[in-house]
Amino acid sequence: MSRGRLGRGWELAGLALLVAAVCRGVAPAASAAPPERTLVLAIEVDRDQATLVGFAAKARAPRGDDVITTASPETPRLRVTLAGGDGPSAVRQQAAPVAHVALDALCLEHGPDAPPHVVGDRIRVHRDVVLVELPDVVGATDVQVDVEELSPGPGPRPASAPAGWGGGAVADGMAPRPLARLPLARELFRPDASEVALADLTIAAARFADGAGADGAGGADLATTGRVHWPEEYGDAERVIVYGDAAESDRRINVVLVPDGYRYAEKAALRAHADALVDAFRARTPYRELSGFLNFVLVLAYSTDSGTDQCDCGAARDTAMNTRFPAAGGSCGSDENRCLYYGTANGGPACDATTSAANIAAAELRAPAHDATIVLVNTARYGGCGGTRAVVSAANASAAEIAIHELGHSLAGLDDEYAGDSACGTASGFNVSSDPANGSWPEWVAELGAPREGAATYDRCVFRPAATCAMRELGRPFCPVCAQRFALTVLGHPRVHPTAPVAGQSPAPAVAAAAGVPVDFAVDARLPAGPGVTQRISWTLLSPGDATPRAVGSGSLALRLAFPAPGTYTLRCEVAAATNLVKRAVEGANVGAATWTVTVAAPCGSPLPPLANVLRLTKSGGDARLTWDDVPAAEAYAVGRASDRRLATLALAGTAAAGSPAFVDPGAAATVGPWLYRVAQERCGVRSAY
Repeated sequence: MSRGRLGRGWELAGLALLVAAVCRGVAPAASAAPPERTLVLAIEVDRDQATLVGFAAKARAPRGDDVITTASPETPRLRVTLAGGDGPSAVRQQAAPVAHVALDALCLEHGPDAPPHVVGDRIRVHRDVVLVELPDVVGATDVQVDVEELSPGPGPRPASAPAGWGGGAVADGMAPRPLARLPLARELFRPDASEVALADLTIAAARFADGAGADGAGGADLATTGRVHWPEEYGDAERVIVYGDAAESDRRINVVLVPDGYRYAEKAALRAHADALVDAFRARTPYRELSGFLNFVLVLAYSTDSGTDQCDCGAARDTAMNTRFPAAGGSCGSDENRCLYYGTANGGPACDATTSAANIAAAELRAPAHDATIVLVNTARYGGCGGTRAVVSAANASAAEIAIHELGHSLAGLDDEYAGDSACGTASGFNVSSDPANGSWPEWVAELGAPREGAATYDRCVFRPAATCAMRELGRPFCPVCAQRFALTVLGHPRVHPTAPVAGQSPAPAVAAAAGVPVDFAVDARLPAGPGVTQRISWTLLSPGDATPRAVGSGSLALRLAFPAPGTYTLRCEVAAATNLVKRAVEGANVGAATWTVTVAAPCGSPLPPLANVLRLTKSGGDARLTWDDVPAAEAYAVGRASDRRLATLALAGTAAAGSPAFVDPGAAATVGPWLYRVAQERCGVRSAY
């Protein structure tokens, strides 16, 4: 023990503290987080400009920012930033909220009215509407919209490059190009699609404090002549139907089903088409095994006319979402015109000239959450196309198979594997490649054999993984490479990955234990399910003094473990989901882990070796404040005080909680001393000596 004097009448004593672990750790209760709200913005984008066509508010947290994993690193992306009156930094002191959207199905090389690019059943348009999620934050009045493209690097600007090309700072090789600064105008708010009133949003404090203007009318048409008849028009309270779990919309991928060409009298047909499509998805690997991570959301919307435009036949219909079969060539009903879609100039002057996708976005805004879209078109004519959204002929006998194939494009970023063009092509993708030896899937070659020639619409020079696949022929199962891509896409999605495969752990990550006393550990997991699904679960322990961890368990999400001696241990449980679908060589998003740091001390009842611990004494007015270094595994502390040097008058002056090694002695600084203090620690119901 050491002593020193601090000021008149004060003595500082270094007093013994005994280090031990509590017998049982209790995780602190988490504080309740304030409710989060999300702004969902529908933004129309083309090469030269951006327009806010509407926004809604949801009573949930926004989706994590991501550049969709199906896109290649070179894919242009939209960057949307919340801004205040003086720019993004005015929203709050830290970085302004930002969201990204990959523009892999939008061509930015030509003007907005250029004809679309159609290859097989994939389409790239020149103007489209995308949905972006951002948090509701104080001070937001506008959104800044930029497109990020590959930096041009040194050299002259190409004559064909759009204005602003390559300007601004370069991040990961992508240079931002400003498109627009868009005000969050009251008239663009969609109360019919919102779960939170405009007046209850924090952005309202900045932009709508004066109460000027009116909210957007629920169900109003947005920049398009195609009229949407919402259920409210018919006194029908059923607005959306969720196939899955609506309460989990914030942690599932939400595939929104948007109908076109259904009159209200055809509601039963619409429901039957949607039911059949969802049933088909749930019966097909890998959708079946991953169905616990997917919601299908049917948004009920009706059209004036039944059917769709058939531009190659000179037939136009007044439908809500303005879908159409194009007049790309051939006669009426030709297979050349099977790319049923919507948007930029997809039809020609002899057909419906409306090219806006704003009504589709208005329907998507009504869903609890949106991540992908299938447009269900009420036609029996064979057709469909995949781009930003998948579009299918819902009344055709092959509708479900078309939808399964098209969502392979829109959700997983898969290419077509069929051939037909006799030219020698080139391609690179998850499931197509110009490499005849290994393709883009070397981890599967030993099992599947050498890549097969004929893919991405080419007969020669482009290769696919297997003889058959749903991306090659309707009605076929997905090949293993495509199934693997789906599993990694779904489990890596920003709504899914925070809680899958590992959703939680027990106890909390910091654990106090006694040597030789077993502790129960468990992982809460969200995993794919179904026949043949396998997972890999492994437990490892890094002990004091060891350089590498050793295996201590496998195959179970729970483990009971006793630690042999005092010290600090690291316990880790790794969960690899869907190992039947994902090869170990490419594992990533399907793997999660829970880790514990375990502080182990001698068990209750064993001798407690004393350790010196310096006490620090300060004055605060008339009070004395005593602090000391915390003992990580202590349950509590007892503070003793004496008025004589021999400690004959030592008595309990107060206590301190574990984790808070401090004690205030009121009025002690105003008395004539000396006062001497000692501290003991308590554990297992026993107090050590002072």
